[in-house]
Amino acid sequence: MTHVFICLSVYLAFLLPLTTTHAALTGEVIYVHPKNFDELWLGTVENLHNARLIFRHTHEIEALAVQTDGAYTVFVAAVDNNTFAFDAFLIERDKLQAKAHNLTSKRFDVVWDIDISHNGDVVFTNYPTGIEPEPPYGVYFIAHQNLKDAFPKAELLYEKEAYEVTWAPDGVHIAFQVLGGGIYLYNTKYRGGVSIIDRHGYNPAFSPDGKRLALVHKVLGRAAAISVISLPQPRRRLKTLALDEDFSMIDFKWTPDGQALIYTVKAPDGLYYTYAAPLNGGEHEEILKIGDPGVWLFDWTHTAYAVEPTNRLTTLWGALKADNKK
Repeated sequence: MTHVFICLSVYLAFLLPLTTTHAALTGEVIYVHPKNFDELWLGTVENLHNARLIFRHTHEIEALAVQTDGAYTVFVAAVDNNTFAFDAFLIERDKLQAKAHNLTSKRFDVVWDIDISHNGDVVFTNYPTGIEPEPPYGVYFIAHQNLKDAFPKAELLYEKEAYEVTWAPDGVHIAFQVLGGGIYLYNTKYRGGVSIIDRHGYNPAFSPDGKRLALVHKVLGRAAAISVISLPQPRRRLKTLALDEDFSMIDFKWTPDGQALIYTVKAPDGLYYTYAAPLNGGEHEEILKIGDPGVWLFDWTHTAYAVEPTNRLTTLWGALKADNKK
């Protein structure tokens, strides 16, 4: 639910020279309809005019994640019209279904953000609203084998107020943003391998190969910027994208081939604009446009990279167990 609180910018320009062009963007996506926020549609980036409705929920959808190369889609939505509560829901996109499966059932106050790994494990964060009794707030984990349970067990991985959360491609590690800013990496296999990537960043996004992490952060003289960081030690900034004007950033992710970053913003006119910014330079291409409103929330259904952990990932994350700290 980044769109509620985080104000950033719509114009991004690479600080490095723009020299080359990039291939046309393609790929299948599931997206929230730009006018009917309770509907999920399936289509391709290159031609949304042939998209089809796959599910209609009872309330507007606030966060969305798709299991790459799998059957599941998870999302966050309000529970009813009488209480300020948001739950996590699950659907199988290859099956017709009248109702989504509620994964959290008002047990966690407001579910804020959610993601699902390629093997179907779910992580989510929750946000306090002052209800009594208050549940613990932090990052929760639901194992894929429990997703179909009536009340799936959710394990608290890290007790600290958090917002955006995302899986690494290896299906073992997650990155999340904590209250006040700061990006943490967590090892779900060892239940406690924590590393701080950036003490002031937010909106983390792993590259499809798992070797880079993009994040938003404040910079001197500008409202904010997006940086791409290499994850192998010693970590270094590979690219920086400057943010110049304050608009509301809605969504932020990589393309499946890892060659570009995609950002969605809400302009003062209330319209949504989504752009692909190639990492090798070139103009930012507007995508996912359907008439005036524009698509504000989507996720890819397939990945261009193998999802099994590689030796590089094992080396990259191996030190986290020994460096266990909160």
